[in-house]
Amino acid sequence: MNPVTVRDFEKIKGLSELRAAPDGRHAVFCVTQADIQDNCYKSHLELLDVETGETRPLTAADGRGYVFADDGKSVLFPALRDPADKKAVESGEELTVFYRLPLAGGEAREAFRIEAQVKKLESLGGGKWLVSHLCDLTRPDLTGLKPGKRAQVLARWKKESEEFHVVDELPFWFDGRGFVNKKRTCLSVFSEQTGALVPLTTPAMDVGAYVLAPDKKSVVFAGNDVKGWRISDEGLYSVSLPGGETETLVPLGGQSFDRLVFWQDRLVIAGSVGGEKMDMNSSKLYTYNVQSHRMELAFDPDEDLGASVTCEASMGGEPMRTVGGDILLVTGSEYRGRLSAWKPGETALRRISPETLCVLSFEQVGSRLLAVGFTGSGLQEVYDVTGGQARALTSVNQGTFDGVPVPEPLSFVNSGGVRIDGWVLKPADYQKGKKYPGILSIHGGPRGAYCETFSHEMQVLAARGYFVFFCNPRGSATRGNAFADVAARWGTIDYDDLMAFTDEVLRAYPDIDKERLGVTGGSYGGYMTNWVIGHTDRFAAAVTCRSITYLTGFSGVSDLGCWTDLHEQGGLPWKGEQQLRDRSPLFALDKVKTPTLILHSFEDHRCTSPEAYGLYQALIAHGVETRMVLFYGESHGLSRTGQPRHRVRRLEELAGWFDSHLKS
Repeated sequence: MNPVTVRDFEKIKGLSELRAAPDGRHAVFCVTQADIQDNCYKSHLELLDVETGETRPLTAADGRGYVFADDGKSVLFPALRDPADKKAVESGEELTVFYRLPLAGGEAREAFRIEAQVKKLESLGGGKWLVSHLCDLTRPDLTGLKPGKRAQVLARWKKESEEFHVVDELPFWFDGRGFVNKKRTCLSVFSEQTGALVPLTTPAMDVGAYVLAPDKKSVVFAGNDVKGWRISDEGLYSVSLPGGETETLVPLGGQSFDRLVFWQDRLVIAGSVGGEKMDMNSSKLYTYNVQSHRMELAFDPDEDLGASVTCEASMGGEPMRTVGGDILLVTGSEYRGRLSAWKPGETALRRISPETLCVLSFEQVGSRLLAVGFTGSGLQEVYDVTGGQARALTSVNQGTFDGVPVPEPLSFVNSGGVRIDGWVLKPADYQKGKKYPGILSIHGGPRGAYCETFSHEMQVLAARGYFVFFCNPRGSATRGNAFADVAARWGTIDYDDLMAFTDEVLRAYPDIDKERLGVTGGSYGGYMTNWVIGHTDRFAAAVTCRSITYLTGFSGVSDLGCWTDLHEQGGLPWKGEQQLRDRSPLFALDKVKTPTLILHSFEDHRCTSPEAYGLYQALIAHGVETRMVLFYGESHGLSRTGQPRHRVRRLEELAGWFDSHLKS
């Protein structure tokens, strides 16, 4: 195996949208891969025979957002293959074109077009579809306008929207989406026969989670009929189909409905209800009886729903759904990411996947239960997990990085008697007795988690001759809510655990040169990097990515600032200024001596660019060697989903900074 290079992330294939084909023998899934030369991500669909494990491409390109057609013999997927359609969308027209492709093979042909930005389709039968789509309330009414006049009105509106924004809601921007003021997610019914799109929800309603009833006669959805403030407060509603009256099931009241699933005669809800304190990542499970209209708390699973561990090229997962109508399957963060079964009335999740497999999403095909996941340091594949065993059905990523170093587990018990789990990745050219620099990597969240999974960034550093070590300090997921609770304690017990882990690593691996240590992290990991360099000078170099410096200011500029500070920091600026100040890295930057590289994105609305500006100016003012690299057109997810060329430059900057400060 050649050393892993900065550009090798384009070899990694992300798997998503695993779905059973109507014939009960096949499944379809989407494969997505970065393309550095074209500076984009390319996707295609694969057809899997679950009996033989054979796969074949369905499409050469496109495929994300596909659905099965009503005939059960073809798939429908959105694409803009006609240059005229691309030009129309670029000019401001709302249009999604769906193509039909036979599962048996052949050419994709246009099936229908919807005059909306479609997010998701779900069949209602008879050529009708439930459509989730974007709505912009600032968009002018184009009804009845001739093409020429329509183009003029659109051009004027588009020009104005590029010149200024009117803000009268909160949140008014959101990471990865930009300005969201007056922008909504709506539900409508589309008819192939008439081409009409009939609204189910009011223009002001912003729809969150929703679920189609098993009889397809109604839709239950969570949403907020926005009047200024619309964050983390949703009602629960039901609307009859094809376009009847809307009934309020649960009124607004300080609650959030993260996931809705019908199970037999009731609705299962993952979320936080009735004004309870809502953790940023965890959800409780509730049941809602559709006959009695009564909602009850089922239980708190004491773990985050969905896999919280870092995973290369993850394209999203499936936290909860029914399979076969008998049981509810839930993915959870316990240890790495398990698949569990649960029935309302039970007070525990019953693991049904092997501990060696981290499950990201799942599907039942005939009598077989399939899952997208990974084992050990491997990359994603589709597995047959029927009977609790994991048998790989695909080899999409097999052999891509054979022979690279594998993280070695290193756990210890801290001074408070709490076990902290960590790992150490040796340099690719490791020779016992030779001294190497080392880098501490800190995950985001804080309610994220590391495991021994493959990390391209860490492998790049290992290939360049670094030990890379990383752990899950208190505040991390996978160990229950009590372990994950560091509210109002950022930079305290988590910092202690990170430093104690560094000490343990140096004791266990004497070939690490303690005079040549680096530290890096992104998001919360960037916050902790900033905190670390202000409270110790044991690190000779630091790289902080998409970080937080000043929590008081964070409240007013982040898309989740007020919400995060209220629940993670215990207060807001006008009532908890001292708490926010005490937990802000900014006020220890006068003590920093560590040369620091700052990597940030201009369009990061989660940890906004002023956080980087303030850090940079403070370090320069105190004579610290500092470099700042800012990326245009990128959001908080630059390192995972950014433009491939920007991801290359980011890694070159990160690795180059450590090379120049830890190797000379």
